[in-house]
Parts: sequence; C-alpha cells; structure tokens
Amino acid sequence: MRLVIARCSVDYAGRLTAHLPSAPRLILVKADGSVSIHADDRAYKPLNWMSPPCTLKEGDGDVWTVVNKAG
Repeated sequence: MRLVIARCSVDYAGRLTAHLPSAPRLILVKADGSVSIHADDRAYKPLNWMSPPCTLKEGDGDVWTVVNKAG
C-alpha cells in the first residue's frame, strides 16, 4: 500500500464527472489496484475512489493518471 499526503486536485471522468478542488488530501493506492482519495473532514468514507484493478501512471510534472480496466 502506498500512502500519499499531498495538496492536490482531482478530475474524474467516467460514468459521472467529478472535480475536487485543490486541498490537502490522503491518497491510498492499494496493492489490489484500488485508489481512494480522502479528506480531513470525513472519517472513513473516501471522496472519490476507483475499484480494482486500476493502473497508475505517473506523467510529466506532478500528474498521476489512474485508469480502470474499462479504460
């Protein structure tokens, strides 16, 4: 499991579209390929998540792209 605490924004495109503005967040990247984004003001429920299996790609600069099996 990789735990990352960072100031980041999140843009999600899939069945729905979501945007989380820049704020301090906890990002959990689990060994099963799932990814979840958490905030300080919520206890255990993530703000956004992607179920496994997912692929994480680190792009130029500080950009991460997470893609699920459906693309």
